[in-house]
Amino acid sequence: LVRPLTDQQFMEILTIENLQREDVHPLDEAKGYEALMAAPYKMPVERIAERVGRSVKYVYDRVKLLGLCQEAQQLFWDGKIEAGHAILLARLTHDEQK
Repeated sequence: LVRPLTDQQFMEILTIENLQREDVHPLDEAKGYEALMAAPYKMPVERIAERVGRSVKYVYDRVKLLGLCQEAQQLFWDGKIEAGHAILLARLTHDEQK
């Protein structure tokens, strides 16, 4: 089955399929959501949440992870902190995170 898609439709499908993998790190997931929300796609969070089968809060929490300072992101990548802790840290300022 071949369907003609615009570049935007193709990127949307590709990104959403990648985000649904089980082995995707939450920071990679956050970058994917952020990319869909930014130009040129400007996809509403509600639509992203619907497409990936998650809640709107879940998507916002994941995107919030991008607010982690570099040191906290490294701890998260290294598995020294979990997603729940990382989300709580991301709500603090960079100085408070350090």
